[in-house]
Amino acid sequence: MNTEARLLADLAGLLPRRLRPLLAALHRANRRLWRLEDRAREVDSDRERGAVKRQIDRANLARHRCVGELDAAVLQLFPRGARAGGRGAHLTSESLGQMLDRASILVLKRARLDDARVPARLDHLRACIAEALRALAAGRFVHHPVGEVKRYGAC
Repeated sequence: MNTEARLLADLAGLLPRRLRPLLAALHRANRRLWRLEDRAREVDSDRERGAVKRQIDRANLARHRCVGELDAAVLQLFPRGARAGGRGAHLTSESLGQMLDRASILVLKRARLDDARVPARLDHLRACIAEALRALAAGRFVHHPVGEVKRYGAC
């Protein structure tokens, strides 16, 4: 198993089974974006670059849909949530889907870049995800408002 697959499997292992295919779809979307962004840096003409940038916009919308699907599935699996400021409430700046999106990107970076900071950041984020999942299971997680505000041209 290569580094990327091993890291993604480790991340998926934290999740309830129902969320794992959604994480896989999100990771595929992030991998596609990574490739398109590489391609945008390699093309020579502005016309080609513009076409690739439009593909990036569409791929980014797909990525945001994946995050939204993850968050909707989390809400279905764990409908009982805490209110902000409530006793024992677990409040985060990101939804679980957004945390998993960042973790997926760190998995890509860890597998492709030689940057000593990435493993520590990924470990920290995995711990945050594990704690959020414990809070969700206990009904202490404060659910985020559903939906992302993103617009990319006429996509």
